Amino acid sequence: MLRAQMGNPDRWRIQHGSILDRRVIAELSPADVVYAWGVLHHTGAMWQAIENTASLVNAGGALAIAIYNRHWSSPFWRWFKRQYNRSGRVGKTVMIWSLFGPRVVGRALKGKSPFNVPRGMSTYHDAVDWAGGLPYEYASFDDVATFCGGLGFELIRAVRTSAAGCNQFLFQRNA
Repeated sequence: MLRAQMGNPDRWRIQHGSILDRRVIAELSPADVVYAWGVLHHTGAMWQAIENTASLVNAGGALAIAIYNRHWSSPFWRWFKRQYNRSGRVGKTVMIWSLFGPRVVGRALKGKSPFNVPRGMSTYHDAVDWAGGLPYEYASFDDVATFCGGLGFELIRAVRTSAAGCNQFLFQRNA
């Protein structure tokens, strides 16, 4: 659907591969914009994934990434996700509803639709995604900014969170 909306779908090339696989990376051409939103922290080797992703940005190009923030609750969420993935069907259902129910109530109390969310994923599927998302890594805002700075990037824009969600970064590769 997105491909059709963006026009000229014949110019798109969609591939399946791992950002941790050097053979996959070698097949990709550097680009002016590289976008990895909320996925690199699920690779099991987040820092290598960030470095590999950054290697695909042309000089002067942009790197847009979102990485889970290091938060006091991060170890709990790692435990929660492990328990979810070890659970049977009933356990998983209970754990999903422990996330889904409060999200629905919270959105309703804020006057927002509890079911139609702007991210494109339903509130229920967002809860499933959050519950089961392993591997799960996280980093402080400053750690990500410093790491990418060491790779030759300047932080252009960011949205910093104080919660366990994602810090959002827009970097530009030095020319």
